[in-house]
Amino acid sequence: MKKTTSQNFSKRLAQYGALTAAIAGVGTVNGQVNYTDLGLTEVDNTSYNLDVDNDGTPEFTFTQASYNLFAIPTGINAALLGSSSSSYMYPFALSSGATISNSQSIWIPNNGYNQSLNFSNCLYGNWCNPTTDKYLGLRFEIGGETHYGWARLSVYNIPGVGDYPNTGWAITGYAYEETANTSILAGDTGTLGLNDNAFNTVKIVALNKSIALYNLPESTNYKLYSITGQSILEGKTTQNSYVIEANAIASGVYVLEVKDNASNAILKKKVVL
Repeated sequence: MKKTTSQNFSKRLAQYGALTAAIAGVGTVNGQVNYTDLGLTEVDNTSYNLDVDNDGTPEFTFTQASYNLFAIPTGINAALLGSSSSSYMYPFALSSGATISNSQSIWIPNNGYNQSLNFSNCLYGNWCNPTTDKYLGLRFEIGGETHYGWARLSVYNIPGVGDYPNTGWAITGYAYEETANTSILAGDTGTLGLNDNAFNTVKIVALNKSIALYNLPESTNYKLYSITGQSILEGKTTQNSYVIEANAIASGVYVLEVKDNASNAILKKKVVL
């Protein structure tokens, strides 16, 4: 995976721009979308396990092998929305706003077929070069109930890792509908209206063992969870900018939850420390 070597948070923010701005709300249009922003922390991986509901058990796996990028359902009854040709399966590259639900006719389970996004460098497949900020339609189970979600990807020339965005691929975010058997729109993060969402301009950047928060509401609570849901750190800030020092915790993947005490809006972001 390509690593960022910026020496300060502001430089990294300028480079990543809007991709690091995560928006998630309580009391939104449907009020149930759980959104995780990855920014550009997951770039040019030869493999990546997608844990949509952040419970510690991945439901999908991405694998880059030679000229192919595969998206493979690995969870119980997990599936991808896509098309088929003979014995091969090709996940759709959905546009923002596309409906993801049980009404779609072709859901691709993990049944031994190849789930290729761009077979043989786009000889076949729906993610031909380049395909930027498109969405996979996801279906998986939580407690035996079906849920729908999406993953946002950009796919450039394959192979050629290590030089994104000229080559390689990135997953920059994902979301799911917390209400079982309920459709979701591709790209839906559960946002409030632009004038109501306290987190529209908030930026979160993790670097080494520090997490920088910018453009915060005046009264904000934060909690840092392990990938299994264990609370690791928590606190409160009354400043617009704040740095969470996490030198004492082990390196790994965590989920940061930030809550605006005035509006009860909640933002969640996966961070790598």
